[in-house]
Amino acid sequence: DAGEVSQQFFSCYLPLIQNTSGIVLKKNDTVLTRRDFSLNPPSIVLLSPSDGDSLQETEIIRWSASDIDGDSLFFDILYSPDGEEQIIIDTEIRDDSYTWDPSDYPDSPQGTITVIASDGFNEASASVKNLILSWLNEKYGPATTPVRYVLKQNYPNPFNNYTCFPFTVPRPGRVRLDVFDLLGNRIDEVLDEYKRAGDYTIEWNAQNHPSGIYLLRLETDYRIETRKFVIQK
Repeated sequence: DAGEVSQQFFSCYLPLIQNTSGIVLKKNDTVLTRRDFSLNPPSIVLLSPSDGDSLQETEIIRWSASDIDGDSLFFDILYSPDGEEQIIIDTEIRDDSYTWDPSDYPDSPQGTITVIASDGFNEASASVKNLILSWLNEKYGPATTPVRYVLKQNYPNPFNNYTCFPFTVPRPGRVRLDVFDLLGNRIDEVLDEYKRAGDYTIEWNAQNHPSGIYLLRLETDYRIETRKFVIQK
């Protein structure tokens, strides 16, 4: 009993014994508030997508959930590109569906989506596995569309005047290729333009540059990669 005091808000952690069914807060034997804990976890079933589906540019994740104790539920959604690393998509969702754009997440041939249902005390989860993040395929090309950014080694290397810079982009967007010296000075802009997803090779003329070691940098909105090469005259 704290006596007559002004209203104060506070939080605390209470160690609970197993199978605790609730907490009652009293003052002078008068119940001020109570919180009943559910004894039963909720149940949840993922309706879409299904195992092995190829996800498109926009995917609607749907599920069905219920709680035998009648508690209201909220949901968290996680994505794993490799079955180990978990990436939070969203939390404390109150609906039974969620519109997701997989293009903002790492590409994967075997991704997993997990939806966790919680009543505030108990949890249950459901997952779909082996999801293929290939949203580019339907809109921009066949299933052979590349899934990763790659800046390959130029050829020939070393070279005198001319060389080729091969690279791969898995999604459309602005692509920049720049050549730098080892001091970090940009000495040439090889490419700066919009590219569709695919494999490319750009020829470069180095006749105005002296022998030495240089850096080639591929820059996009999603990734930056660098390669060394040698001009030998």
